[in-house]
Amino acid sequence: MDARTDIKSTLPNMFEAVSKHLVGEISGADFEPATSLSATMCDAQFIASTVATVSEAIDPALPCPARALAVAPERDVKFDRFDAAEIFKKTPNVADLKPLGRHVAKDMFKAGDIPLLMKTLLDKDHVHGDCFTVTGRTIAENLKSANWNPRQDVRRSTDEPVTTTRGMVGLKRNFAPDMAAVKVAGMSNLKFTGADPCFGDISEIDAALGTLNVKLTDAEQAERKTKWRLSATNHTSDTLSKFAQQVGRAAGGAVPRPGGAYEKQCHVDI
Repeated sequence: MDARTDIKSTLPNMFEAVSKHLVGEISGADFEPATSLSATMCDAQFIASTVATVSEAIDPALPCPARALAVAPERDVKFDRFDAAEIFKKTPNVADLKPLGRHVAKDMFKAGDIPLLMKTLLDKDHVHGDCFTVTGRTIAENLKSANWNPRQDVRRSTDEPVTTTRGMVGLKRNFAPDMAAVKVAGMSNLKFTGADPCFGDISEIDAALGTLNVKLTDAEQAERKTKWRLSATNHTSDTLSKFAQQVGRAAGGAVPRPGGAYEKQCHVDI
């Protein structure tokens, strides 16, 4: 905790303080950072903490649409970005976490961690409790001992969520026919119009309607596609090079092989 303010020393707050110092809004004497940066530091619910959350929840099989896109082809399950976007719409955000909320990943851990989050969603049928997990038990059985903690304010009930939908929406139209995803957590303005940095074309984003358009005619887009060439890469012999040669479309989970639909034998049965 900063000795001169009542602001919790978290990574996001530290970044904001540094930014304000750079633009002259505060002086060096106005804050005293008590947080140090290192690789993979992520105490808010950004990428690293999200991946860690998913990893921890693999045991009770927490459904994660982003990762499911990559896993689904392995079992020949038809699941794409459009399905993920529908899940985002139906799933309430019950964790009051940054960047949208007030708390960080450590607070979530102290409040009951992933089991409490899953139990909150399970009680309102947002999770299929009859799905089996790697423990040999169902999700509902794994979460049987998870109880609501009335002394915490990190998790909310599904009746009073932080937001009624997840902090991510799917965008589709002529600029993203296979759909793009955008985080809207903490944003009040869900519309944007401006020139893109590649060609200077005017793009329009409407996250409320789920659209992403570029102001080009179909003929103009078709002409550009005929001129497009894959950019050369500096990675010619390392792991990134091998991945680039095998990886599939992002819309299909970016898997490096065709998946279960093309398998001639189920490896589980060998």
